[in-house]
Amino acid sequence: MTNVERIPVFLPCIDNDTKKHVNDALDVGWLGMGPLVKEFEERIANFLDLKDRFVVSTNTGTAALHIALRAAGIGSGDEVITPSFNYVADQQAIKMTGADVVMCDIQDDNLGIDCKKAEELISDKTKAIIPLHFAGIPCDQNQVFELAKKYNLRVIEDAMHAF
Repeated sequence: MTNVERIPVFLPCIDNDTKKHVNDALDVGWLGMGPLVKEFEERIANFLDLKDRFVVSTNTGTAALHIALRAAGIGSGDEVITPSFNYVADQQAIKMTGADVVMCDIQDDNLGIDCKKAEELISDKTKAIIPLHFAGIPCDQNQVFELAKKYNLRVIEDAMHAF
């Protein structure tokens, strides 16, 4: 066998500032709540210039989607349309509500949900659509909201990649 150079698939990039923040959180003893999480939520809310809305941190994107789906009243017997090109979090969150996952193709230009194809998937059971902003590329939100308005669907944005 020849001497082959290995190509790293993932190299963590953790600078000293990040290490300090992790150590500070461990020193405080609050991993899921507490003053650092509150500060994080407030700083994100300020960055987004939110008025009369709140930022809520969760431990995972799956948990955030599950909470959003439950808050939207999604449950057993419902259907939710989500992009097929995505991490499994959307599907898991939908299934945790008891609803059925309906996979939809994406557009080539922005990797977002293809609203023309999504419209073909809408049934009487469809209650929501989950657009995804993949790799920081925004999907066509105008089309998503037009579709949602036309069929009275809830929109739950999967913005895990947005920042």
